[in-house]
Amino acid sequence: MNKILLLAAIALILTPAAFAQINLKDYSVSSYTKPKGDTTPSLVTATRKNNSYVEDMGTPFPLPPEDLISARPYYYYYNTTYDSSEAYFFVEHIDHHNASQYEFRVRQNHSTTILPWTNITHFVTGDQVPKSDSKEKEMALLGGYKTGFGNYLGVDIRRKNSDSVLSYAYVFWRKTQPVLLNIYTSNELNEFLRRLSISQLQKSSLTRDERKKWKQRYPPDEIDSASALPKKLILPNNDNNLIFYLKGGPNQRRVLEYQLIKDGSPYTEWQKNEFDGHFIWLKNLPPGEYRLEMRYLIQPQHLTSYPFRIKPAWHQTTAFKLVAGALIAAFFGFIILLWRGRRQKQLLLAEQQKKGKLETEIKALHAQLNPHFVFNALNSIQGLINKGEIDKANNYLADFANLMRDVLNGNNNENNELYREIQTLESYMKLEQLRFQFVYKIDTGKITNLSEIQIPSLLLQPLVENAVKHGISALQDKGRIEIVFSQSNNDMQVRITDNGKGFDIHHASQGYGLKLTRQRIALINEILKSPSIVMDIDSGAGTTVILTFKNWLG
Repeated sequence: MNKILLLAAIALILTPAAFAQINLKDYSVSSYTKPKGDTTPSLVTATRKNNSYVEDMGTPFPLPPEDLISARPYYYYYNTTYDSSEAYFFVEHIDHHNASQYEFRVRQNHSTTILPWTNITHFVTGDQVPKSDSKEKEMALLGGYKTGFGNYLGVDIRRKNSDSVLSYAYVFWRKTQPVLLNIYTSNELNEFLRRLSISQLQKSSLTRDERKKWKQRYPPDEIDSASALPKKLILPNNDNNLIFYLKGGPNQRRVLEYQLIKDGSPYTEWQKNEFDGHFIWLKNLPPGEYRLEMRYLIQPQHLTSYPFRIKPAWHQTTAFKLVAGALIAAFFGFIILLWRGRRQKQLLLAEQQKKGKLETEIKALHAQLNPHFVFNALNSIQGLINKGEIDKANNYLADFANLMRDVLNGNNNENNELYREIQTLESYMKLEQLRFQFVYKIDTGKITNLSEIQIPSLLLQPLVENAVKHGISALQDKGRIEIVFSQSNNDMQVRITDNGKGFDIHHASQGYGLKLTRQRIALINEILKSPSIVMDIDSGAGTTVILTFKNWLG
């Protein structure tokens, strides 16, 4: 065992010239704070700065045995690193004048000697070690050392011919990897948002209600005793939007990576997470057997994986496909026997396929959820929480949950009631007001039967988003947006007006929202024939978009 530990540790004794090539701006320097005037030699350590990217959610820090703790000197401390590179050790109050009086050694895990008691022969100037409170003109350089993750190295300083250790420090190479805390579906957005708003101390464990939820859904032998989560999550086909919430994790965005394996093959390649390091959001997953694999960039060799399954709908099962295949074969055989009716039925089938393709394209156009808007909205809400404006934050959390639910439901519905679309616009603009402080107004005029009028889902939302982003975002509290609904005979008209700088509708880019809406309207008109939708744009000192729904109210 000792031989294995010796091979796992590497010692690097540097000369001052070689040490000068190392950029210590990339390192974090730590030492014991001593009373003013105390010149007892004390150790200083330097480890890579990327430790700050990770909260301490890795393997527990090993404490030395009690007999060693009681025998340690007063100047004793430890440090931790998540990087595989060397940690460097220095000594204050030892220079070339008094170095001959002292010696040092390096041990791994308090038991295996890496470097026996050794003379101190190398030195650096104090300004080479970026420690703001150090006044030393010269410091002893003991070298750089590293070991494998899960091990630690300790350095002792003593006077020669003495058994008393003057200063001691050790560095632990901590292993870290993502730890899954909980899983939320699109029906549990309120629970997820409450989880985001709780204190940092509570974020590391499940609440009693969260534990109870899993116990009610799965038998005891299917619950992991350590995490209190299902060993394998099994969901119905309509629960295909999942949020995986992590315990601790990086404090910065794009430090977490993940890939998704579906039915044994990569469904998505390794990619950086779109949100911060506390959760992964997977949307619109088709039925299948999945495995989510996660890792941190600082230790990509340490993976965490979690299996889950999304069950197929009844019409997606193998049995149904076999039956459907048999029926189709019989159907075509029957068509052959009825030769005279074959052409007519083929034309009908082609028309249905064309309609299905158009409907699929429409769903693809409006099944879009902007991750930057989601991230900005969550940051704004978190800002309210940090300011202590809890009531205001809770109101916006409710608006955000309603908006997310409406968008996800809209991805599955071709049409929606007009009053629900207006609610979605209200939720969206309230959240955007957090950033841009504009004023908006929604006027439904004399149209009273809002719950009876159906319009294409999320048709208005990209236009309003375009007015915010390209119209009034630069105006802040001087921005104005007005949405007016009116009726003329059987026609319904919607006017979306902003007081932005406007644009040349013939030459300037009209924005992604306008382009998306034009494509959707063209596809809808191709399917419906009549009634139809017409969009007009007037832009000068501000922009007005007019949508006319012809014969929509007849």
